[in-house]
Amino acid sequence: MTALAPTLGYEASSRVAQRALKENRSVAGLVLEEGLLTEAELNRLLELEAMIQPTRRRRAATTV
Repeated sequence: MTALAPTLGYEASSRVAQRALKENRSVAGLVLEEGLLTEAELNRLLELEAMIQPTRRRRAATTV
């Protein structure tokens, strides 16, 4: 769910995860069933490379 939370938001991600656990179903299947993402969007977010590749974050400007 960590991979989906930035896109779906915490509440939707949490709801889907709880439902998947309760119904013994896959998170991906429920995300598609509920129309939260397209299959292409879901596949892009769940690509292993996308999850392990570091990203550069902007550093906040600091004033001294």
